[in-house]
This record gives sequence, structure tokens and C-alpha cells, in this order.
Amino acid sequence: MARRARVAVVFNPATGGGDGAGRRRDTEQALAGAGLDVLWLETSRQDPGQGVTRQAVAEGVDLVMARPDDGLLEVPVLQTRTVLDWARLAVRVLLRRRRKDPELEVFRARRVEVRCDRPQPVERDGDPVGATDHLVVEIVPRALTLCVPPAREPKGRNP
Repeated sequence: MARRARVAVVFNPATGGGDGAGRRRDTEQALAGAGLDVLWLETSRQDPGQGVTRQAVAEGVDLVMARPDDGLLEVPVLQTRTVLDWARLAVRVLLRRRRKDPELEVFRARRVEVRCDRPQPVERDGDPVGATDHLVVEIVPRALTLCVPPAREPKGRNP
């Protein structure tokens, strides 16, 4: 008998609003119904996903899936005006201190449209793509599938 494929789901219980337990149940049922064994891993403040993803790969799953299903963009808006504002914000970011901040507001939206008086440089996934005075970004539901290769054995270690 063939081995059932094993899938890890990296899930953030704090996103998506509503019923996190229901989203978990629905996901597990759908994957189990497809004949997959499911390893459920939840993110936390201490581990936003990297650690549990490494854990899944180390456990030999066939596929690691993230469930970024809240369907919303996080849109940070900076209102820094002075060098002191920038310095305070930089310290909070580097120390990972999250709190309400007059220099930084975070909005959530399905679609964002930005208009500027003059063209501004734009990057797409870290790559420069030119300048524009009008930018539209929107979520395309269920358009992203994430896969990672199997873990490699560390050098010098025999299976």
C-alpha cells in the first residue's frame, strides 16, 4: 500500500478574523478528504513562521503550505517628519516593539490605490520597476501556492 502524502500547514490563528478554529477544521477536512496526512503548525508572536516551517521540513513532510487566507494586505503608512521621528521608529522596529504609534499606522485592505503629485520609484518583490504617480495593488484570492524543497541532510551526517 502506498504511503499517504504528508502536508504541513503553517497557520496564523490571529489573522483572518472570525473563527480560527473553524478555518482550521475546514482546512484539515479538505486535506484529509484529498487523502493527505496533515501536520498542523501554528505561528506565534515568538515564531511568525520560520521556525515551524523548518520543523515541518525536518519532519520530512512532502509539502509545506502557508495559509495566508485572510485576503487582506497590511498597508503601513509612515508619518515621520523629522530625524527624531525616524530614529524613534527605527528603534521600535529593531527592538520589535509593537504598539500604537503616531508615526506608523497599519491599515488592512483588499485593494490599495496610491496617487502622487509626481512619479515615485516603485519596487516589485524587491526589484525596481520604474516610477509612477499611480499605483494599484490588490489581493487575488487563492492565487498563491507555496512549496519548499525537501530538507537536505547536513554534511557529514549519514542517514
